[in-house]
Formats: sequence, C-alpha cells, structure tokens
Amino acid sequence: TVVVRDSLGTKPLYFAEGEGLTAFASNKKALWQIGLGNVMPLRAGTLAIFDKEGVKIKGALPIGMAKVEIEDMQQAVDCYQEAIYSAVEKRLSGIDKVGVLLSGGVDSCLIAKLVYDCCSAAGIKVIAYTAGLPGSSDIRFAQAFAQEMGLDHKVNILSVDGIEEYIPKIIEAVEERDFVQVEAGIGVYAAMDIASQDGIKVIFSGQGPDELWGGYAWYPEVLSQEGRRGLSQRMWDDLFRGDIETLDRENKIARAHGAEMMFPYLDLKVVRVAMNVAPQLKALSSDDHMGKHPHRQLAQ
Repeated sequence: TVVVRDSLGTKPLYFAEGEGLTAFASNKKALWQIGLGNVMPLRAGTLAIFDKEGVKIKGALPIGMAKVEIEDMQQAVDCYQEAIYSAVEKRLSGIDKVGVLLSGGVDSCLIAKLVYDCCSAAGIKVIAYTAGLPGSSDIRFAQAFAQEMGLDHKVNILSVDGIEEYIPKIIEAVEERDFVQVEAGIGVYAAMDIASQDGIKVIFSGQGPDELWGGYAWYPEVLSQEGRRGLSQRMWDDLFRGDIETLDRENKIARAHGAEMMFPYLDLKVVRVAMNVAPQLKALSSDDHMGKHPHRQLAQ
C-alpha cells in the first residue's frame, strides 16, 4: 500500500506502526483507537510505503525552487491576479453557499473580496466570519471591510469564560496540547462555531501570503544578514513547515465542524507564480517592514 501527501500538505495525513500493525489516517484519533501510540505526520510532498517490513518514507511530489523570471512589479501583480482568481474559482464547484474567515488583515480581506467577486458572478451566497475579544482591532477592521464590500458578516465576540470553554474543544479537535497550537486555534474555532450554525460546508482561509510574498516580521533581518538568496531560502523553508505548523490545525478545526477548509493562496499555480517573482519586489530592503508588495498592490 502506498499513500501520498500533496506537495504543500494542505490536507492532513498521519501514519503509525507497532506490534505488527501499520496504518494511516487523516487524523490521529483513528490510529490511537486501534492501539497505535507513536503517531507521526506524513509531511508535505512525501509518500509512505506500507509493506510487511513496516513503513518506508520517501519524497514524492517535490516542488523545486523556481528560477526568477518576473522582475517587473506590474507583471508580478498581473500574473498573481490571474493565478489567484483561478484558484478561488475552481474551489467553488458544486456549492451554493460558502464561508470565508475574515480577520481584517490584508490576506483575509483580499481572499474575501476574491471569493465575493467569484461567487457574485456564479450566484453563490458568501458569509464572512470573525471572532475576537470586545473592541479588538480585528473585529473593527473586519466590520469596516465587510460594510464597505456589502458582505454578509457575522461576528463571535468572545469573553474570557468563553475562551476557557473553547480550550478543551480545541485540544480535542487539533489533537494537540501544545500551547501555541491551542492559542492559535481559538479564533478559527470560534469563527467555525458560528459558521457551522449556518450550515457552512466549505470555508476559505487566508493562510499562505506571508511565506510566499515575504510578510513575516523577521524577514528584513534575514535579508540584512543573508541577502536575497538567503531570504528566498528562508521563505521556502517556512512555506514547507506550514503543513504541521498551521494547515493541519485549521483543517482539523474545520472538520470538527463538518466543513472543509480551502487554501487558495497555496494553490500550486499561485505558489509557482510567487516563486518566479524576484525577491526584491517582495521585500524592498532590510528596512522594509511591510513586505508582500505584489500581494498588497493586488489588494488595493
């Protein structure tokens, strides 16, 4: 038996072996329930071969670092626009209602606009979901954006007691007790909680642009110390840690609410476009603490 995980790890996959038994599943609980304790994630772009000798892990669907081909900002924005619209459209097949996670930041606002544009043309209902503490900037920005867009928007305003009630549910959903994973899951879980009440089965996430377009706060320091080649390598490495650091968590929270999470920014065509863009268009200098310039220009 051979199982393969997709190139960017956008869907979770786990395996385990012990006492003559080997198995794989899309969640850890299924393997724990049959007595397998040492459950491991199958990483992005790898395959597992199950035979009588156990499990062998091999590379399967690698994405090599692309050669820089786009050094003009307008060309970068145009290519990106074509790729991301295509990525959104193909994830809307066969549905009449869709959700989008909206934090108020540029990544989620852009994906919300793209989803809204595509759905309006196709007659699909769109609802945006936000969760946060009373008076939080995320809620204010998300509400202002949704109002400007005319987007149906629902907010789950959290209390300290409410967050405490969510914590064991998040641990159960993400199958982790790691503080970072649990804390990062609170907003997504709370937003999915109200989305599930609306019967949302497909919901869009804005994960991916920081790694693709150079948005993390530490990237200017990397650029200063390691140069543009070093920055490109760091962005590439960060992209391929997303499976276990972010995507597995969000996928499993969505599944706990009977929904499927979509990551259009991590569509292979979008990734290839981003990797073809010269790093100097993404982070202008070591003093550039904004980054993501092609991404931000498309969002304007």
